[in-house]
Amino acid sequence: MRRTLFFLAVVSLFTISVNAQSRLVLYEEFTGENCGPCAGVNPGLWTFLRSSTNPSKIFMIKYMSPIPSAGPFYNSNHAYTDARLSYYSVPFAPYGRMDGIVKDGTAAYPGEPNYLVQSDVDSNAGVSPVFNLVAVRSYHADSVTVDVDVTCLSAITSSSLKLRIAFTRSLTFATAPGGNGEMVFENVVRSMYPDATGTTLDAAWTVGKTAHFTLKGKRFSESLSNTTTDSTVVVWVQDDATKNVKQATIATSPSSVPTIANNIDEINISPNPATDFIVVSGTLENKATTGIKIIDVTGKVVSDNLFNFDAGHFAQSISLNNLCNGIYFANISANGETITRRFVINK
Repeated sequence: MRRTLFFLAVVSLFTISVNAQSRLVLYEEFTGENCGPCAGVNPGLWTFLRSSTNPSKIFMIKYMSPIPSAGPFYNSNHAYTDARLSYYSVPFAPYGRMDGIVKDGTAAYPGEPNYLVQSDVDSNAGVSPVFNLVAVRSYHADSVTVDVDVTCLSAITSSSLKLRIAFTRSLTFATAPGGNGEMVFENVVRSMYPDATGTTLDAAWTVGKTAHFTLKGKRFSESLSNTTTDSTVVVWVQDDATKNVKQATIATSPSSVPTIANNIDEINISPNPATDFIVVSGTLENKATTGIKIIDVTGKVVSDNLFNFDAGHFAQSISLNNLCNGIYFANISANGETITRRFVINK
């Protein structure tokens, strides 16, 4: 796979001195196709989470549990569910945690999704995130590759930070697969990369610190009959000591970005990490007016330049003096074709 990353424009402006990015809240629900109360709760829960501005604030994933008994979902692939059931000490189904925490501690049954209210969503979405996450996923015949950039927005020290990635499928059945009559199941976790334990992050993070991860795992093939499927890759950072999810994001696909073509080749960014400047170099098949844009993680163009290059090798210096530390993308365009390269500023 060619290591080209593309930006995800779902977060607000990042600077080294401002912790003002938007937050995506993660809601994890434990449900089951043999769970009668789940069938009564889930349609209303999904409607609530998809109403008004909630889709930009909160995203739900589901683990199909063996409560009160195992069904085909659980039996076909239960290692990840078992791990998360144990992680949260799940007492019943349906059961939910928002950003890893039970929000309704005074309720008769803490964790029951019926107790989730709009003020809970708004409160969590309004918290300044500790991290920014940019994730890109690439689907292959039988696997998924996920590239993740983690940037610290607020200093934190914890020896229990984990990066977790879940491959989910939404499935619609012609006939209910279990005993509770449910036929629609949204964002069911089918794989986790590398597993449910996650990837250990550094313990100490200062503002502006970045880390890049590339993880690859099995693209789960459904064996359940009468289904239609849609998949999503969800990424989050969680503190195992407190169970608190610090930030979440949905991995994007690079398929909507212009295809790398033969007219532009061998693009390189140096130095990387950079301080005051970068040199963009490459090869053009034909003479061309070439655009070089610098784009931040929000998709904002922070530098836009045009150069006339002859066919063959070129090298062009771009000043970074007015830019803050963080992750950026150099967008190189010529003859109607585009290549994007990721780089980091660390002054």
